Amino acid sequence: SKVKTSPDFANMDHEEAIRDIKNRIVRYQSRYETVTEDHLSYIKLYNLQSRVLCNRLFGRIGKALLEYLMAIHIGSRRICLVRPGYSKSYSAGTTLLDHECEGKSAELSREGEKFAKHLGDYLRKLDAKQLKERMKIESCASLDESVGGPKSWDGRSLRNQHFKVMCSVLPIAMQTATIISDAHEQYGTLNPLHRGSAGRASLQQMKRRFPKIFEEFKRAPMTTRFPGGENYDDVRKRVKDCLIEIEQQPVGVIVVSHIAVLQLMISYFTGKDVTKCYKIRVPRHTAILLEPLQGGSYKQKMIKFNKDGAPREVTIQEIERAEKRKIWRCYTKIAGIILLPTIVLGAMGIGMFRWSRSNTR
Repeated sequence: SKVKTSPDFANMDHEEAIRDIKNRIVRYQSRYETVTEDHLSYIKLYNLQSRVLCNRLFGRIGKALLEYLMAIHIGSRRICLVRPGYSKSYSAGTTLLDHECEGKSAELSREGEKFAKHLGDYLRKLDAKQLKERMKIESCASLDESVGGPKSWDGRSLRNQHFKVMCSVLPIAMQTATIISDAHEQYGTLNPLHRGSAGRASLQQMKRRFPKIFEEFKRAPMTTRFPGGENYDDVRKRVKDCLIEIEQQPVGVIVVSHIAVLQLMISYFTGKDVTKCYKIRVPRHTAILLEPLQGGSYKQKMIKFNKDGAPREVTIQEIERAEKRKIWRCYTKIAGIILLPTIVLGAMGIGMFRWSRSNTR
């Protein structure tokens, strides 16, 4: 893998590159110094996380670092971040503009069910093609077919385990996850940011109702607490355990959660500034795929589905234009419902007036 991807070997013959790597390893070994001092604080990893040795490790930072180091591996897997499908109220148009947060008891609509089904089918096809490649990674899977098929690093079978589905405990998220896969796990830490007395108000509505808090949010979005609720930093702290869970998975992961949680996760995996994560667009009925790149980073792309379930890659600009058209159609429909009776009554009134005038003559 290093020979194929490293720029050091771009114009070098394959066998020559292998010899060069072996020579480098010999030089590294000659310089390597084994840490044996028991009075020092250190963490040793043998063959990634096959064996972990800790010495004099104390404090919160050390514990968090150890937990992270035990989770990472060189396996390559896809991560899919998605918001729950449209609710019944959303599809009816009553919460078209209120995309920040829906009610806790919201239920999935037929449109949302179709999206979840298309997403599950699409991801199963993708992972079926890459399953064998993932199992070839020595630290992630064993290819010993004589002991019941390939196993992941924690002993679970990889043959029928295409991806892990994680969701919040809200009904709409659980319903979406159930359609994607029956074997999903629920995490309370994936619940949406608690807005307190702000409730389901969007940022525009908060600007009118809580102008002081809105101004504070613009200055310090991570630490400004919603009245009686959470702030983004609270969500970041509780999502940490889920991030560790995702990091240690040998297979692909699908996360069905809500906008604030997904914004923080996108910032983490793509290396964006977490203090500006609230600006990240996370559209509904859109799968955000994070494809692993060399060096541990991820490439982000957005997938939408046609009516027949065919996937297509889209940009955020295309999604915004489609949302504006949808809002315009909704306004036009509402205007038609309001204006049509007025026009009909007006026409009837004019007709009656003319008729009465003709009779009086």
